[in-house]
Amino acid sequence: MQFMFTNAPKLLTANFRSNAIWAIADQISNLTFGFLLTIVMARYLGPEELGLYYFGISLIGIILIVANFGTGTVMARKIAKLPNKLSLYVGQSLLIRLTVSTPLAIGALLLYLISIDEDYQNYVPLIIIGLYSIFLSVLRLLCSALTSLHLSKIATQLNVTCKSLSLIGGLAILLNGGNLSQLTCYLTLAACITTIVALRLRELK
Repeated sequence: MQFMFTNAPKLLTANFRSNAIWAIADQISNLTFGFLLTIVMARYLGPEELGLYYFGISLIGIILIVANFGTGTVMARKIAKLPNKLSLYVGQSLLIRLTVSTPLAIGALLLYLISIDEDYQNYVPLIIIGLYSIFLSVLRLLCSALTSLHLSKIATQLNVTCKSLSLIGGLAILLNGGNLSQLTCYLTLAACITTIVALRLRELK
């Protein structure tokens, strides 16, 4: 018993250090893959489609701040306090995201596009971009749960997997003459697959 109390600070320090290192690695990988993907898209899509992509990302990002109702922050705090109720908090957060946040976000996006008389030909890629952002939002939610459990390593691995799939597959599509709609469909698929893998992790059950 005395040995456990004596070594507790060391174990906590090692755990904190490991999580901090993986959190930094996660940020670096996000910046690196994001930068590379931007270069590839700028090279092959052209200014018009690239502008439409970032317009969609920015718009849906603003909408999701409101539509997600802060579920990620609340969930992370609850899990940190009561990790034994992980499945309950994750399940409730996912239920809110899928049944409330997603319809609200897509509906708000459509209403905004209609209100500004956006070209209907842009509706499809913008809606796909919206779905892509929603899947990324869910993936970030799951990674937040893992981080709350001091499993930043797994969260980083999930993010790197998603970014790698996005970059490699996106480059292949653009090299073969793909357009913005095809690219965003693939990015959405990559985010969806990674999210499904995250949901099947035993650490989140």
